Amino acid sequence: MVIKFLKRNIFVSFGVSRLFISDGGTHFCNAQISKVYQHYDVQHKVPSPYHPQTNGQAKVSNKEIKRILEKTVAASRKDWAAKLDHCLWAYGTTFKTPIGLSPFQMVLAGVPEDAVRLNLFSFSLSGEAKRWLHLFKRNSLKTWDEVVEKFLKKYFPESKTTEGKAAISSFHQFPDESLSEVLERFRGLLRKTPTHEFSEPIQLNIFIDGLRPQSKQLLDASVGGKIKLKKLWN
Repeated sequence: MVIKFLKRNIFVSFGVSRLFISDGGTHFCNAQISKVYQHYDVQHKVPSPYHPQTNGQAKVSNKEIKRILEKTVAASRKDWAAKLDHCLWAYGTTFKTPIGLSPFQMVLAGVPEDAVRLNLFSFSLSGEAKRWLHLFKRNSLKTWDEVVEKFLKKYFPESKTTEGKAAISSFHQFPDESLSEVLERFRGLLRKTPTHEFSEPIQLNIFIDGLRPQSKQLLDASVGGKIKLKKLWN
């Protein structure tokens, strides 16, 4: 598990590290992983127990990641490995007040936005989509636009886009559905078909037209006028 993680999430995303610091656990200190260190010319160091500053931050980070895992795994906790990538993405992109940055911003400071997106994209994927991305040779996808084009072509063919646009266009509120519930369901349809190409004003019109009369009146009252003249997505 550790070797696979190093290759997929560290080496592929950020390049091969010159130095790897870990505690003395057997996950990081064994014959198999030592061969990996040697193969990639990575120095491995274990901090002294008399110098806790070396691994103190690592323990804090691991504690936060563990908390995220505890909130996302099933009751049996057997699926923790499958959830790990998502937890690392959540931790890495979360703003840290003491440093004024997220961990990814620290690592990628000064790096072009295109490169940042390319590095972070794999953390947002799972299952088949993640395996699909790893089929590409390292550095073969050089621009973000190229990644978007290939991803949409793979997972959002024209037939799927047509189906998604039809679902959005025919959207309507269910009888017992609250305003917050219907809004979230509509947003879900938009997320499900990112290739819908509906502009924000058109999205607003579709949503308002699909509401029941009582909901329209409630929205009009809440904004002090006609909701169609306001922005709903803020």
